[in-house]
Amino acid sequence: ECDHLEGRVYTDRLTGLRRTRTLRAARRAPWARKG
Repeated sequence: ECDHLEGRVYTDRLTGLRRTRTLRAARRAPWARKG
């Protein structure tokens, strides 16, 4: 897959509830926290 070369990531292709849940989980992940 070469989407990253075009500036796209996996979550760009998600839609609807799947996208909402995925992005929410990513924001809540320990590795996403500042500090």
